[in-house]
Formats: sequence, C-alpha cells, structure tokens
Amino acid sequence: MARVIITALVVAAIAGGYFYYNSGKQKAALSAATQAQQQQVADLQGQVATLQKENEELKAQLAKVQAEQANLVAQNEIMSRAIAQYRSTGMMPGFKLPYPPK
Repeated sequence: MARVIITALVVAAIAGGYFYYNSGKQKAALSAATQAQQQQVADLQGQVATLQKENEELKAQLAKVQAEQANLVAQNEIMSRAIAQYRSTGMMPGFKLPYPPK
C-alpha cells in the first residue's frame, strides 16, 4: 500500500511540475502577444492622428475652394447680367463689373 501512495505522490509531483512548466510558457507567450498588440495599437493611434491632421488640412482647403467657387459664381452672374443688358440696350451697364482674372 505504501508503494502505491509513493507512486501516486511521485506521479502527482511530475504532473504538477509539467503543468507549472507549461503555465510559464503560456505566460511568456501571452506576454509577447500582449506587447505586440500594444505596439500595434500605438502604431494605429499614430496613423489615426496623422489622418485626422490631414483631414483638417483638407477641410480648410475645401473651404477655400468653395469660397472661391461662390465668388466666381457671383462674378459670373454679374457678367451675365451685364452682357444681357449690353445686348438689349447697346449701352454699357451702370453697375460695377468685377476685375478680370489674373
């Protein structure tokens, strides 16, 4: 009976050592995976910041282009009315015409 108990204790000790060794490997693998994910998150946050900055710059440029477009539309309307008035009356219109583009 003593042999059975000693054998069971030896087998339990070996199994415990095996599981302890494997748990250390798993912790190391999990730690490496966590560090890799943290690095990837940091890289993606940097990309997000870069894209947000670029987006703000593009919004500012779009606002400038839209303002210029609105200005050109207004000038085109003035020119169209002036041409129509000149064709109908044969006289230059009395309102101020925009300067020609450079």
